[in-house]
Amino acid sequence: MQGLADGYFVLPYTIGNYLAPLLGESTLDESDPACATVVNDVAERTQKWLSVNGTRSVDWFHRELGKLVWNFIGMERDKNGLERLYQKFLHYEKSSRKTSGFLEQPIISIPHLKRLVGSLTSLS
Repeated sequence: MQGLADGYFVLPYTIGNYLAPLLGESTLDESDPACATVVNDVAERTQKWLSVNGTRSVDWFHRELGKLVWNFIGMERDKNGLERLYQKFLHYEKSSRKTSGFLEQPIISIPHLKRLVGSLTSLS
């Protein structure tokens, strides 16, 4: 297990330098303009999220979504659980818009979720 955990944290920092020469590419240096662009984009998005002054914390959403996954689509999945989960997601999507205030796109893609629930329920 430790190897899996270590790989999870180390791999993103090492895989690019390993694969680039194998693909005939050069490794990317931190001074590359692409790096500066990405760093700036992330800083802007982070500032946007931090300036929301929402009513619920990120931890609250993580806990609630974790409970939903555990209770409705855990080891035992069925049509009823998927449909109930869909209704809960509708609620959280509306709540996330109210909490964040600036979202142009919902956090949870409802049309995608409808297709997913439809395809999964057809299997049961």
